[in-house]
Amino acid sequence: MDQYTGVPAFQSPGPNIDAKSIAAGKKIFSIPSTTTAAFMQATEDAFETYAKQAGASVTSWPNQGQTSQWVQGMQTAVSAKSDVISLIDGTDPRLIMPQVTAAKNAGIPVVDVHDLDMSQPTPPNVAAFVSGHFATAGQLLAAWAITQTKGDANVLVVTSNNFVNSPPVAEGIQSEFKADCPSCKVTTVNVDAPDWPTKIQSAVQTAITRDPKLNYVLPVFDSMLTYVVPGVRSAAAVGRVKAASFNGSPAILDLVRAGDVVTMDIGENPAYVGAAGLDQTLRVLGKLPPSPDEHLVLRVFDTNNVKEAGVPAMLGQGYGEAWKAGYLKTWGLQ
Repeated sequence: MDQYTGVPAFQSPGPNIDAKSIAAGKKIFSIPSTTTAAFMQATEDAFETYAKQAGASVTSWPNQGQTSQWVQGMQTAVSAKSDVISLIDGTDPRLIMPQVTAAKNAGIPVVDVHDLDMSQPTPPNVAAFVSGHFATAGQLLAAWAITQTKGDANVLVVTSNNFVNSPPVAEGIQSEFKADCPSCKVTTVNVDAPDWPTKIQSAVQTAITRDPKLNYVLPVFDSMLTYVVPGVRSAAAVGRVKAASFNGSPAILDLVRAGDVVTMDIGENPAYVGAAGLDQTLRVLGKLPPSPDEHLVLRVFDTNNVKEAGVPAMLGQGYGEAWKAGYLKTWGLQ
């Protein structure tokens, strides 16, 4: 756990490139998984800001996360004769494979950013990937519960398998318990995103009532804690049942600072993700080898360091500035 609690070091994406010569006059079409969520919008904003600084034009496709809207975006990108298409923060290429194939056939490469875990198989006809450390986040969640309970964890894992990156988080949790605490008890319940408001609270409350020794709830995404925490409170289990999760949403980091139920949250910096996505996009545009798929970073926020995320917490704060200088130097923009 200790190596993840400090400010993350910049992870180089690969050899330096001349971003301006690659990007000059190029048309980038980006399709975020949704433009209604703060994390995705912050990723998109950083991606667009740095792309324009390099000299490219960017068209961002607004949508509410519907596959049909991603299809329309892909068709628009091909019709506009874009030079490259970047799928950002969960726009799953497997759901729009006919359009991805059509783009490739039209000579337009597609880059997939922050969608799959490095352990997951990559779909065909995608030029390059920037994968997330979702399984690692799961391992950290389990390691946290093990250490906090001194090896006596009795855990409810709440998954949301309508998202492609939910299974690797859950698999990371299971693998860590199997390796380091096989005697710990792990129970899993799945609640897909549309049902979060109506099913998570009752599922948590029921699990606590059914098993008085339950002591940790680990939802795979921290937005789910909005419904987990009321479930703990309704079961009159504050102080006995704790929770931790993954994403680093500001509202959840504020709950970590309060410390009564939520004890830890693993964060990602959306601007860092945007920069990593642009780096890979530039390498594909320049017909260069894709960057090694290992350079995104995580940070564990607990009561000891969560103030570094701001009071109140702010999206993207608490990750230092080295990553920004590192990317600008990598691109020859500094």
